[in-house]
Amino acid sequence: MSTSEEFLRRFGIDCGQDLEVTAAKLGLSIREIDANSFDGALLRIRGTPRGFIVLNKRLVAEPGRRRFTIAHEIGHYVHPDQQEAISPCGSV
Repeated sequence: MSTSEEFLRRFGIDCGQDLEVTAAKLGLSIREIDANSFDGALLRIRGTPRGFIVLNKRLVAEPGRRRFTIAHEIGHYVHPDQQEAISPCGSV
């Protein structure tokens, strides 16, 4: 079973309707900060199944971009090849 199939089986096909709930179920808290250099970032808590999605506060005015950024960071969190990633993404 692929990572995406496993994710949908666990969270349901409509999990994107409330990404903040999906993030919380994964152990991810969402924080908004003032930032100039990024839209979002994933900060893992090493050795635990927890972490933070950090969002640029300006995304509040752009709901679609905010949803995309949360989904993008959740993707990093669950993707098997991203478990040890420590560098930020470039522009997406």
